[in-house]
Amino acid sequence: MATSFAMRVSSSKIEKIRFNVHTLRMDSLHQIHASALVNVCCQNFCTYSRTLRACVGAAKLSSSACLYGDHKTSLMQAQIKKIISLPDDQPLAQGLPSASQKSVQNPTRLILIDGKAVVYRAYFKIMAKLQHGGHMHDASDDSDWVLTVFTALSTVLKTFELVPSHMGVIFDHPGLTFRHAIYSNYKLNRSPTPDTVVQSLGYIKPALAAMGIRIVEVPGVEADDVIGTLAVNAVKEGAKVRVVSTDKDFFQLISPNIRLLRFVQHGSGMVSFGLEEFHQRFDGLDPSQFVDVLSLAGDRIDNIPGVRGIGEKTAIKLIKAYGSLENLLKERNSVKGKIASNGLQADEGEALLSKRLVTLRTDLPPYIIPLTFKDFLYRPPQDKGEHFLRAIKVMGSFVEGQFVADLERRSKHIWLQYN
Repeated sequence: MATSFAMRVSSSKIEKIRFNVHTLRMDSLHQIHASALVNVCCQNFCTYSRTLRACVGAAKLSSSACLYGDHKTSLMQAQIKKIISLPDDQPLAQGLPSASQKSVQNPTRLILIDGKAVVYRAYFKIMAKLQHGGHMHDASDDSDWVLTVFTALSTVLKTFELVPSHMGVIFDHPGLTFRHAIYSNYKLNRSPTPDTVVQSLGYIKPALAAMGIRIVEVPGVEADDVIGTLAVNAVKEGAKVRVVSTDKDFFQLISPNIRLLRFVQHGSGMVSFGLEEFHQRFDGLDPSQFVDVLSLAGDRIDNIPGVRGIGEKTAIKLIKAYGSLENLLKERNSVKGKIASNGLQADEGEALLSKRLVTLRTDLPPYIIPLTFKDFLYRPPQDKGEHFLRAIKVMGSFVEGQFVADLERRSKHIWLQYN
């Protein structure tokens, strides 16, 4: 059911912004069924986040029907939920050790995984294989979500090849964020999340938790902001950080101690992307200048407006010449090229707005993210993976092949390493 959610926000300048979000998905099991008009006096982002969290938390939730009506599917889903679901008052990261326990192998290496990006990557990979036949031809018609879950789990297991001491998977919290208050059209051009992805998210989260991995969702902010804050804070504590994602917004975080692990275009591998790779791709710019490039070029995926007539190549040249968006706007009369010059004259406001939208928060306070580097210390689940293994075996009944055996073998090997 579509939900209309209107909110009016007043900033320190008493500027009123009103926006509507027509659909809010909670997860594969719940949807919001409420309409609300909230007046918020927002002196800063923190006040807005607290109010938004209270608003979303107060929304009435109700269970929705299974996305697949097949009776066998419904029974199988019920079995999985019973096996791996956790009580409401129990943390998702079941079996995590206390902060005082000693870590293994690489005592200061943290891997932060963009959960939704991994699930989407798995989904598109499975859809491509199903459309082109291949070894997926034995899968039943409604098993694509199972294959998506298994592929995403396989990706997470692959990151353990780096033998991290700490690990976390970060997901977007359903609902509005502070960027929607800044710009009502933020991500408005996106298509609805595919049902397969929605359903997969409902199972991948408890499955990861059953593996002993910390799962994090924070209301009012995006997973990107949570990852940015956790990464920067971990570096301050002496950690080396690797961020697993396909999102180019993370380029701005790159530093000597923060690298990205990006998926290769074809296959299941990942490549490391750091300062050297960034300098080569962006003509010697510093990662901190990437937000200036995006502010000019815009981003169609997130519906970031940018400046008309300026693409990525031109944006890189302009930022390299002028250093920053602000300096460029001050000197815009000296810019060569009629299209770029006219665009800067006409779209100054859009450029500054775009910079606010694309800049990741790396300074979220502890009351929004009450976790530190030590909270992500990885240890195998206390039940020796019993719940995880039972869950994948139940899901595996819907597909043929060695998917379950492969996941079981690899997960047991990892747990043996960390014992």
